[in-house]
Amino acid sequence: IGIAMALQHVLQDLGVPISAFGEYTYTSLLTCCRTPKEARRIFQLMRDQNHAVSVYSWSILVDIHSKLGDFEGCGLVLKEMATHGHAPTQAAYTSLLAACYKVCSDSGRV
Repeated sequence: IGIAMALQHVLQDLGVPISAFGEYTYTSLLTCCRTPKEARRIFQLMRDQNHAVSVYSWSILVDIHSKLGDFEGCGLVLKEMATHGHAPTQAAYTSLLAACYKVCSDSGRV
C-alpha cells in the first residue's frame, strides 16, 4: 500500500494525528518514497493536515523523479514548483542534471 498509507494507518491505530510531528515528519517520509505517486500521497497528507508543501519537499519530489531517470518528470515538477510560488533550488536543478546523466548513461551515450 505504500509507505504513506502504511504510516497513516499505524498512526491512526495508535490514535496519534500525523500532524503532531509537523513538517519534518512529512519530509522524512518523502525521502523514503520510491515513486512519485507515493510522494504525491505525502503531499496530499500535508495539504489535508493544513501543512504547506515547502520548497524542500518539492525538491525531494524532483529527486525521486531523478532517481528513476525521469528527466521529463523533473522538468514538470520544476514548473509546478514555480506555479506554486517556489523558486527551484540548486538541489532540484542538480537532480534534473542527474536524471539527464542517468538516461544518457543507461543508453550508452556517455
